[in-house]
Amino acid sequence: MSYDQIHHTATEEYDISLYFVYEWKRDKEWNFHQYLIPVTTIWYILKGNRTLYIGDQEYVVKPGCIVILPSNQKVTTTHLDGEIEPITYVSMGIQALIGGMEWCDLFGVPVVVLAEEGPTTKELKKVWLELAKVYYRRSEPRLVLSASDIECALWLEAKTKLCLSMFIQLTRPSMSTPSPISDKRVREMCTYIREHYASDLSSKDLAAAVCLSEGHMRELFRRYMLMSPHQYILEVRMEKAKVFLGTSMLSLAEIAERVGFEDLSYFIYTFRKRECMTPNAYRKSLYPWKG
Repeated sequence: MSYDQIHHTATEEYDISLYFVYEWKRDKEWNFHQYLIPVTTIWYILKGNRTLYIGDQEYVVKPGCIVILPSNQKVTTTHLDGEIEPITYVSMGIQALIGGMEWCDLFGVPVVVLAEEGPTTKELKKVWLELAKVYYRRSEPRLVLSASDIECALWLEAKTKLCLSMFIQLTRPSMSTPSPISDKRVREMCTYIREHYASDLSSKDLAAAVCLSEGHMRELFRRYMLMSPHQYILEVRMEKAKVFLGTSMLSLAEIAERVGFEDLSYFIYTFRKRECMTPNAYRKSLYPWKG
């Protein structure tokens, strides 16, 4: 397969959304306690260390660690071996779907990877800190975008993809499934859902799109995605809703309609159930420096 073919195939398969980028300099007493991770969050530890708990799993993080915190998981941190010290890290909230699955789940990336110091880690730190500075300075979403808004958006997109490329490079030696086996029909279903998420999607429509019976379609989808097609549709709708909440001044009713909910109350109920906060609370959480 030629480079052009590989590039075309790969870019058809992924869908990347950036939600936030920050540089954090925490004081020595700081820790999380049962903090709910709103979207897949990646840390790169620059200074200091902590013990990290996700469910009943314990991890040690220290300088040079790439930490991947799964969305909708509660995280607790404590000081390592009684050492009370400050910690500095950069964080990024990013959803990177490849064939409809999060990249870290698809490739089997562990929660903590100690990245070997070298040119790639130096470049990653540089780009990540640049992203954090630009993201922090960006203005509130506006109804009419200027040329500078578009310029900034494209820059953020390019640098986010560069970071993801380096994440994959640095974590590849630790991946359990760097060459995952998948089914082309499942990828086609995911693509179909992501293109038609705002419409009234039925199992019949989805099965017809890949020339399968409804029963076979559901079984195949569950086998590879570990969820039902309906659950995946809701995942996509919530993802798109979060993008609208963070990048537009649309009302909740307008957002609900754009992501496929005819009833505003059901949209708010579904969002709160899945994200553990209301849409308005999520929108406010994207601008913590304002309040």
